[in-house]
Amino acid sequence: MNAFFALVIASLAVAAYGYPNSHIVGGEDAPAGKYPYQVSLRKSGSHSCGGSIINQYTILTAAHCIVGYTGNSNALKSLTIHAGTNLLSEDGNVYKAKRAIVHKRYSALLLTNDVGLLILTTPITFTQNVQSIPLATTDVAPAGSPCTLSGWGTTSGDSGGPLVAEGVQIGIVSFGVPCARGAPDVFTKVSAFTDWIQENSVE
Repeated sequence: MNAFFALVIASLAVAAYGYPNSHIVGGEDAPAGKYPYQVSLRKSGSHSCGGSIINQYTILTAAHCIVGYTGNSNALKSLTIHAGTNLLSEDGNVYKAKRAIVHKRYSALLLTNDVGLLILTTPITFTQNVQSIPLATTDVAPAGSPCTLSGWGTTSGDSGGPLVAEGVQIGIVSFGVPCARGAPDVFTKVSAFTDWIQENSVE
């Protein structure tokens, strides 16, 4: 059934992409509607990455999740964005993307500037279970503050998924070693890319 889950972790002291000072372990199933900004990106029906709703036309995710769709309208046809459901066995509200945008300095080798946007063909209809999330524009969570990571991953969330503190998104899941095996999980720091996100998103 692949239930949606949430983790509360210690905050991180990071740069443009960051290394948390504690691992993510455990988690619990999240009730329906608890994280209405979370979406599932599915390729040909299979969950591939997470993302977050930042306005009615724009999904924020990791660049490595969508780089294969940039400039490729045929590939985009296989991608669907699912909102309003906690279960991968359910479709929820389904949307299509007309454009995938990745940061021009994204490096697949180094996984730096790992931030991307999906521009939707139709606007998202907001409901109790489908909402946007504000983005951090400054450092809102000092090291040691509680943060919430949501998604369908086993112990470290989904690539592209949101890391949230104080009601705003502060990070995007970039990469990490599964199940916290001796290495930190890495997040893209949202506040370092606020201008880029605003310039490239569609309201």
